Amino acid sequence: MKFHHQALLLGRLLQAKAHEGSIRKAAKAVNIPYSTAWRWLWKLNRPLAPKGIRKGALTALQRGAAFDKLSHASASEVAVQLFNEGIVERLLHKTTVIRAAKAHADEVGIPLKYSQGKPQKELSQATLKARLAFAKENAKTNWNLVLFTDRKKFGFKYPGVKVYKGKWLKGKEKHIAHQVNHAYTVNVYCGLSPHGMTVAHAVAGTKGLKSPYCNKQGKPAKNITAEEYEQVMKTTLLPGGRSLFTQGNGIGSWVFQQDNDPAHKDASKHLRAWNNKHKSSVRLLANWPPNSPDLSPIENVWAWMEAKLNALGCATFSQYKEAVMKISQQVPKSMLANLYKSMPRRLELVLANGGGKTGY
Repeated sequence: MKFHHQALLLGRLLQAKAHEGSIRKAAKAVNIPYSTAWRWLWKLNRPLAPKGIRKGALTALQRGAAFDKLSHASASEVAVQLFNEGIVERLLHKTTVIRAAKAHADEVGIPLKYSQGKPQKELSQATLKARLAFAKENAKTNWNLVLFTDRKKFGFKYPGVKVYKGKWLKGKEKHIAHQVNHAYTVNVYCGLSPHGMTVAHAVAGTKGLKSPYCNKQGKPAKNITAEEYEQVMKTTLLPGGRSLFTQGNGIGSWVFQQDNDPAHKDASKHLRAWNNKHKSSVRLLANWPPNSPDLSPIENVWAWMEAKLNALGCATFSQYKEAVMKISQQVPKSMLANLYKSMPRRLELVLANGGGKTGY
Protein backbone atom coordinates (compact mmCIF):
# COMPACT_ATOMS: atom_id res chain seq x y z
CA MET A 1 0.00 0.00 0.00
CA LYS A 2 2.85 2.38 0.85
CA PHE A 3 4.56 1.81 -2.51
CA HIS A 4 1.23 2.23 -4.37
CA HIS A 5 0.66 5.59 -2.67
CA GLN A 6 4.23 6.68 -3.48
CA ALA A 7 3.78 5.74 -7.13
CA LEU A 8 0.62 7.91 -7.32
CA LEU A 9 2.47 10.86 -5.78
CA LEU A 10 5.34 10.40 -8.22
CA GLY A 11 2.90 10.46 -11.15
CA ARG A 12 1.32 13.66 -9.88
CA LEU A 13 4.78 15.16 -9.29
CA LEU A 14 5.83 14.48 -12.89
CA GLN A 15 2.65 16.13 -14.18
CA ALA A 16 3.18 19.16 -11.91
CA LYS A 17 6.85 19.42 -12.97
CA ALA A 18 5.85 19.47 -16.64
CA HIS A 19 3.22 22.14 -15.95
CA GLU A 20 5.10 24.35 -13.47
CA GLY A 21 8.58 24.00 -14.96
CA SER A 22 10.40 23.76 -11.60
CA ILE A 23 10.86 21.08 -8.94
CA ARG A 24 10.18 23.49 -6.07
CA LYS A 25 6.82 24.61 -7.48
CA ALA A 26 5.88 21.03 -8.40
CA ALA A 27 6.66 19.86 -4.87
CA LYS A 28 4.47 22.61 -3.42
CA ALA A 29 1.63 21.71 -5.79
CA VAL A 30 1.75 18.03 -4.77
CA ASN A 31 2.27 18.95 -1.10
CA ILE A 32 5.50 17.04 -0.49
CA PRO A 33 8.88 18.33 0.76
CA TYR A 34 11.18 19.79 -1.87
CA SER A 35 14.04 17.43 -0.81
CA THR A 36 11.79 14.40 -1.32
CA ALA A 37 10.65 15.61 -4.74
CA TRP A 38 14.23 16.30 -5.80
CA ARG A 39 15.42 12.82 -4.63
CA TRP A 40 12.58 11.03 -6.43
CA LEU A 41 13.19 12.82 -9.71
CA TRP A 42 16.97 12.34 -9.44
CA LYS A 43 16.57 8.57 -8.97
CA LEU A 44 14.14 8.44 -11.87
CA ASN A 45 16.46 10.26 -14.28
CA ARG A 46 19.89 8.96 -13.26
CA PRO A 47 21.58 6.71 -15.84
CA LEU A 48 21.73 3.02 -15.01
CA ALA A 49 25.31 1.72 -14.93
CA PRO A 50 25.77 -1.72 -16.52
CA LYS A 51 26.16 -4.40 -13.83
CA GLY A 52 29.76 -5.37 -13.18
CA ILE A 53 31.46 -2.11 -14.10
CA ARG A 54 31.10 -0.37 -10.72
CA LYS A 55 34.37 1.22 -9.77
CA GLY A 56 36.37 -1.11 -7.56
CA ALA A 57 34.12 -4.13 -8.15
CA LEU A 58 35.89 -7.44 -8.68
CA THR A 59 35.67 -9.11 -12.05
CA ALA A 60 34.38 -12.63 -12.62
CA LEU A 61 37.98 -13.82 -12.97
CA GLN A 62 38.96 -12.27 -9.64
CA ARG A 63 35.90 -13.69 -7.87
CA GLY A 64 36.73 -17.13 -9.27
CA ALA A 65 40.32 -16.86 -8.01
CA ALA A 66 39.08 -15.95 -4.51
CA PHE A 67 36.73 -18.95 -4.59
CA ASP A 68 39.48 -21.36 -5.70
CA LYS A 69 42.00 -20.21 -3.08
CA LEU A 70 39.61 -20.03 -0.12
CA SER A 71 39.57 -23.83 0.27
CA HIS A 72 43.31 -23.87 0.98
CA ALA A 73 43.87 -20.77 3.13
CA SER A 74 42.12 -18.26 5.39
CA ALA A 75 40.38 -15.24 3.89
CA SER A 76 43.18 -12.93 5.10
CA GLU A 77 45.83 -15.17 3.53
CA VAL A 78 43.87 -15.31 0.26
CA ALA A 79 43.74 -11.50 0.19
CA VAL A 80 47.55 -11.39 0.36
CA GLN A 81 47.90 -14.10 -2.29
CA LEU A 82 45.57 -12.31 -4.71
CA PHE A 83 47.57 -9.10 -4.32
CA ASN A 84 51.02 -10.71 -4.52
CA GLU A 85 50.06 -12.65 -7.65
CA GLY A 86 48.80 -9.50 -9.35
CA ILE A 87 45.24 -10.76 -9.62
CA VAL A 88 43.96 -7.63 -7.84
CA GLU A 89 45.46 -4.13 -7.78
CA ARG A 90 44.98 -3.49 -4.07
CA LEU A 91 45.09 -5.51 -0.86
CA LEU A 92 41.52 -6.60 -0.17
CA HIS A 93 39.86 -6.91 3.21
CA LYS A 94 39.06 -10.48 4.23
CA THR A 95 35.32 -9.66 4.15
CA THR A 96 35.65 -8.62 0.50
CA VAL A 97 37.36 -11.94 -0.27
CA ILE A 98 34.58 -13.90 1.40
CA ARG A 99 31.87 -11.95 -0.42
CA ALA A 100 33.64 -12.44 -3.74
CA ALA A 101 33.98 -16.17 -3.16
CA LYS A 102 30.32 -16.47 -2.15
CA ALA A 103 29.25 -14.51 -5.22
CA HIS A 104 31.21 -16.90 -7.46
CA ALA A 105 29.73 -19.87 -5.58
CA ASP A 106 26.23 -18.57 -6.34
CA GLU A 107 27.14 -18.06 -9.99
CA VAL A 108 28.39 -21.62 -10.47
CA GLY A 109 25.80 -23.22 -8.17
CA ILE A 110 28.25 -24.71 -5.64
CA PRO A 111 27.31 -24.30 -1.95
CA LEU A 112 30.00 -22.53 0.10
CA LYS A 113 29.95 -22.71 3.89
CA TYR A 114 32.36 -22.16 6.78
CA SER A 115 33.13 -25.26 8.85
CA GLN A 116 34.15 -24.83 12.50
CA GLY A 117 35.89 -27.27 14.82
CA LYS A 118 38.54 -29.90 14.22
CA PRO A 119 38.83 -31.21 10.66
CA GLN A 120 38.01 -34.85 10.04
CA LYS A 121 40.88 -37.23 9.48
CA GLU A 122 41.54 -37.79 5.81
CA LEU A 123 41.08 -41.42 4.89
CA SER A 124 43.69 -43.06 2.69
CA GLN A 125 42.72 -44.93 -0.45
CA ALA A 126 43.57 -48.19 1.29
CA THR A 127 41.23 -47.34 4.17
CA LEU A 128 38.43 -46.31 1.83
CA LYS A 129 38.84 -49.61 -0.01
CA ALA A 130 38.81 -51.57 3.27
CA ARG A 131 35.65 -49.79 4.44
CA LEU A 132 33.89 -50.51 1.16
CA ALA A 133 34.87 -54.17 1.30
CA PHE A 134 33.68 -54.44 4.92
CA ALA A 135 30.33 -52.84 4.08
CA LYS A 136 29.79 -55.28 1.19
CA GLU A 137 30.85 -58.31 3.23
CA ASN A 138 28.49 -57.46 6.08
CA ALA A 139 25.43 -56.35 4.14
CA LYS A 140 23.43 -59.25 5.62
CA THR A 141 25.13 -59.50 9.04
CA ASN A 142 22.81 -59.91 12.02
CA TRP A 143 24.23 -57.11 14.16
CA ASN A 144 22.09 -58.14 17.14
CA LEU A 145 24.56 -60.98 17.65
CA VAL A 146 27.62 -58.69 17.82
CA LEU A 147 29.38 -57.54 20.99
CA PHE A 148 31.08 -54.24 20.14
CA THR A 149 34.14 -53.63 22.33
CA ASP A 150 36.32 -50.58 22.78
CA ARG A 151 38.54 -48.66 25.18
CA LYS A 152 37.78 -45.12 26.31
CA LYS A 153 39.67 -42.56 28.39
CA PHE A 154 37.32 -40.43 30.47
CA GLY A 155 38.94 -37.22 31.67
CA PHE A 156 38.07 -35.67 35.04
CA LYS A 157 38.08 -32.18 33.52
CA TYR A 158 35.50 -30.32 35.62
CA PRO A 159 36.05 -31.12 39.34
CA GLY A 160 33.07 -30.02 41.40
CA VAL A 161 31.32 -28.33 38.48
CA LYS A 162 28.20 -29.51 36.66
CA VAL A 163 28.67 -29.05 32.93
CA TYR A 164 25.91 -29.61 30.40
CA LYS A 165 25.99 -29.78 26.59
CA GLY A 166 24.34 -26.37 26.41
CA LYS A 167 23.28 -23.54 28.68
CA TRP A 168 20.79 -20.69 28.52
CA LEU A 169 22.66 -17.38 28.73
CA LYS A 170 21.22 -14.03 29.82
CA GLY A 171 22.54 -10.72 28.61
CA LYS A 172 26.32 -10.79 28.36
CA GLU A 173 26.77 -14.09 30.20
CA LYS A 174 29.27 -16.55 28.75
CA HIS A 175 29.24 -20.36 28.76
CA ILE A 176 32.34 -20.98 30.87
CA ALA A 177 33.35 -23.43 33.58
CA HIS A 178 36.43 -24.11 35.68
CA GLN A 179 38.49 -26.95 34.25
CA VAL A 180 41.92 -28.40 34.93
CA ASN A 181 44.70 -28.39 32.34
CA HIS A 182 45.89 -31.96 33.00
CA ALA A 183 42.85 -34.03 33.82
CA TYR A 184 43.08 -37.32 35.70
CA THR A 185 41.76 -40.13 33.51
CA VAL A 186 39.78 -43.34 33.86
CA ASN A 187 40.83 -45.71 31.07
CA VAL A 188 38.26 -48.47 30.62
CA TYR A 189 37.19 -51.30 28.31
CA CYS A 190 33.54 -52.20 27.81
CA GLY A 191 31.50 -54.46 25.59
CA LEU A 192 28.19 -53.35 24.08
CA SER A 193 25.31 -55.66 23.18
CA PRO A 194 21.62 -55.05 22.39
CA HIS A 195 20.91 -56.38 25.89
CA GLY A 196 23.24 -54.09 27.85
CA MET A 197 26.89 -53.33 28.57
CA THR A 198 29.52 -55.48 30.21
CA VAL A 199 31.03 -54.04 33.37
CA ALA A 200 33.72 -51.43 32.81
CA HIS A 201 37.26 -52.79 33.20
CA ALA A 202 39.86 -50.17 34.25
CA VAL A 203 43.27 -50.62 32.63
CA ALA A 204 46.69 -48.95 32.54
CA GLY A 205 46.33 -45.23 31.96
CA THR A 206 43.87 -44.86 34.82
CA LYS A 207 45.10 -42.44 37.50
CA GLY A 208 46.36 -44.33 40.55
CA LEU A 209 46.24 -47.74 38.86
CA LYS A 210 49.70 -49.29 38.85
CA SER A 211 49.91 -51.77 36.00
CA PRO A 212 51.58 -55.14 36.68
CA TYR A 213 52.49 -55.27 32.99
CA CYS A 214 55.55 -53.79 31.30
CA ASN A 215 56.09 -52.00 28.02
CA LYS A 216 58.69 -52.94 25.40
CA GLN A 217 61.35 -51.07 27.38
CA GLY A 218 60.67 -53.23 30.45
CA LYS A 219 59.12 -50.35 32.40
CA PRO A 220 55.65 -50.38 34.03
CA ALA A 221 53.13 -49.82 31.23
CA LYS A 222 51.25 -46.53 31.15
CA ASN A 223 48.86 -47.80 28.51
CA ILE A 224 47.24 -51.06 27.44
CA THR A 225 49.55 -53.92 26.45
CA ALA A 226 48.78 -57.20 24.66
CA GLU A 227 49.21 -59.06 27.96
CA GLU A 228 46.75 -56.85 29.81
CA TYR A 229 44.26 -57.02 26.95
CA GLU A 230 44.33 -60.81 27.20
CA GLN A 231 43.26 -60.50 30.82
CA VAL A 232 40.53 -58.00 29.89
CA MET A 233 39.15 -60.50 27.37
CA LYS A 234 39.33 -63.46 29.75
CA THR A 235 37.98 -61.77 32.88
CA THR A 236 35.52 -59.16 31.54
CA LEU A 237 34.66 -58.98 27.85
CA LEU A 238 34.12 -62.67 27.06
CA PRO A 239 32.40 -63.57 30.37
CA GLY A 240 30.31 -60.42 30.03
CA GLY A 241 29.34 -61.29 26.47
CA ARG A 242 28.40 -64.82 27.52
CA SER A 243 26.24 -63.44 30.34
CA LEU A 244 24.46 -60.97 28.04
CA PHE A 245 23.92 -63.30 25.09
CA THR A 246 23.92 -66.91 26.31
CA GLN A 247 22.86 -66.87 29.93
CA GLY A 248 20.56 -63.87 29.66
CA ASN A 249 18.99 -64.44 26.25
CA GLY A 250 19.74 -68.02 25.25
CA ILE A 251 22.02 -67.09 22.35
CA GLY A 252 24.84 -69.63 22.17
CA SER A 253 26.73 -68.30 19.15
CA TRP A 254 27.69 -64.65 18.98
CA VAL A 255 30.34 -62.37 17.46
CA PHE A 256 33.19 -60.46 19.12
CA GLN A 257 34.15 -57.11 17.56
CA GLN A 258 37.29 -55.08 18.25
CA ASP A 259 39.25 -52.33 16.52
CA ASN A 260 42.81 -52.50 15.18
CA ASP A 261 44.74 -51.48 18.30
CA PRO A 262 48.14 -53.25 18.27
CA ALA A 263 47.34 -54.71 21.70
CA HIS A 264 44.49 -56.69 20.09
CA LYS A 265 46.69 -58.71 17.73
CA ASP A 266 46.32 -62.05 19.58
CA ALA A 267 42.54 -61.91 20.03
CA SER A 268 41.91 -64.85 17.66
CA LYS A 269 44.17 -67.08 19.76
CA HIS A 270 42.44 -66.03 22.97
CA LEU A 271 39.02 -66.68 21.42
CA ARG A 272 40.02 -70.21 20.37
CA ALA A 273 41.23 -70.95 23.88
CA TRP A 274 38.01 -69.57 25.34
CA ASN A 275 35.81 -71.61 22.96
CA ASN A 276 37.74 -74.81 23.73
CA LYS A 277 37.49 -74.27 27.47
CA HIS A 278 33.81 -73.30 27.53
CA LYS A 279 32.67 -75.37 24.55
CA SER A 280 31.27 -72.22 22.95
CA SER A 281 31.31 -70.81 19.41
CA VAL A 282 32.20 -67.15 19.73
CA ARG A 283 33.82 -65.86 16.55
CA LEU A 284 35.80 -62.72 15.77
CA LEU A 285 34.26 -60.16 13.42
CA ALA A 286 36.71 -60.21 10.51
CA ASN A 287 38.33 -57.34 8.62
CA TRP A 288 37.25 -54.43 10.82
CA PRO A 289 38.49 -51.42 8.79
CA PRO A 290 40.96 -48.91 10.28
CA ASN A 291 39.90 -45.38 11.26
CA SER A 292 36.25 -46.40 11.48
CA PRO A 293 34.81 -45.31 14.85
CA ASP A 294 31.70 -44.14 12.98
CA LEU A 295 30.83 -47.79 12.30
CA SER A 296 30.77 -48.77 15.98
CA PRO A 297 27.70 -47.83 18.06
CA ILE A 298 29.74 -48.00 21.27
CA GLU A 299 31.25 -44.63 20.29
CA ASN A 300 27.77 -43.11 20.66
CA VAL A 301 27.50 -44.67 24.11
CA TRP A 302 30.85 -43.16 25.11
CA ALA A 303 29.55 -39.70 24.14
CA TRP A 304 26.34 -40.27 26.12
CA MET A 305 28.33 -41.39 29.16
CA GLU A 306 30.67 -38.42 28.98
CA ALA A 307 27.74 -35.99 28.96
CA LYS A 308 26.23 -37.76 31.98
CA LEU A 309 29.52 -37.67 33.85
CA ASN A 310 30.07 -33.97 33.16
CA ALA A 311 26.57 -33.18 34.42
CA LEU A 312 27.19 -34.98 37.73
CA GLY A 313 29.76 -32.46 38.93
CA CYS A 314 31.85 -35.00 40.89
CA ALA A 315 34.01 -33.26 43.49
CA THR A 316 36.78 -35.87 43.70
CA PHE A 317 38.47 -38.27 41.29
CA SER A 318 37.40 -41.30 43.31
CA GLN A 319 33.77 -40.19 42.93
CA TYR A 320 34.32 -39.69 39.22
CA LYS A 321 35.86 -43.14 38.75
CA GLU A 322 33.01 -44.76 40.64
CA ALA A 323 30.52 -42.85 38.48
CA VAL A 324 32.15 -44.16 35.29
CA MET A 325 31.61 -47.73 36.46
CA LYS A 326 28.04 -47.03 37.56
CA ILE A 327 26.86 -45.12 34.48
CA SER A 328 28.21 -47.80 32.15
CA GLN A 329 25.43 -50.02 33.53
CA GLN A 330 22.68 -47.44 33.02
CA VAL A 331 22.56 -47.16 29.22
CA PRO A 332 18.84 -47.05 28.26
CA LYS A 333 17.55 -50.13 26.43
CA SER A 334 15.78 -47.87 23.93
CA MET A 335 19.11 -46.25 23.08
CA LEU A 336 20.73 -49.64 22.53
CA ALA A 337 17.89 -50.73 20.26
CA ASN A 338 18.17 -47.59 18.14
CA LEU A 339 21.95 -47.90 17.87
CA TYR A 340 21.77 -51.48 16.65
CA LYS A 341 19.02 -50.56 14.18
CA SER A 342 21.38 -47.93 12.73
CA MET A 343 23.99 -50.47 11.61
CA PRO A 344 22.49 -51.26 8.15
CA ARG A 345 22.16 -47.54 7.47
CA ARG A 346 25.80 -46.93 8.44
CA LEU A 347 26.95 -49.52 5.90
CA GLU A 348 24.65 -48.06 3.24
CA LEU A 349 26.27 -44.65 3.76
CA VAL A 350 29.76 -46.16 3.47
CA LEU A 351 28.79 -47.62 0.09
CA ALA A 352 27.09 -44.40 -1.03
CA ASN A 353 30.11 -42.29 0.01
CA GLY A 354 32.69 -44.46 -1.71
CA GLY A 355 34.05 -45.65 1.65
CA GLY A 356 33.87 -42.18 3.21
CA LYS A 357 32.61 -41.24 6.65
CA THR A 358 28.98 -41.81 7.55
CA GLY A 359 28.35 -38.86 9.87
CA TYR A 360 27.50 -41.12 12.83
